[in-house]
Amino acid sequence: MISAFLKRFAIWLPLSIPVGILAGGAFSALVPEDAILDLQTAAVNGALAGAGLALIGAWVAAGTTALMRDTLRRAGASEFMTGVIISYGVIAAGLLLLEYA
Repeated sequence: MISAFLKRFAIWLPLSIPVGILAGGAFSALVPEDAILDLQTAAVNGALAGAGLALIGAWVAAGTTALMRDTLRRAGASEFMTGVIISYGVIAAGLLLLEYA
């Protein structure tokens, strides 16, 4: 079980980190009203937040696909699409919560 998790985590981490950094930087630089005061700082802070959310998203995607592999195969679902939805969903939901909560 641990080796399956680590293998999936090693797959999801490089797929999630660039998306988290780009999404966090762009979101934080473009969405908040006060970002215009210091655009570069807002972008860097957003990129760091996105990287952290991507780490969490990759961890959750790896755990879900490792634990539910047999169920996903029986249902004919894609492990890759499940991981994409989970990982990128965590990034999107986290950035929205950081902005609006």
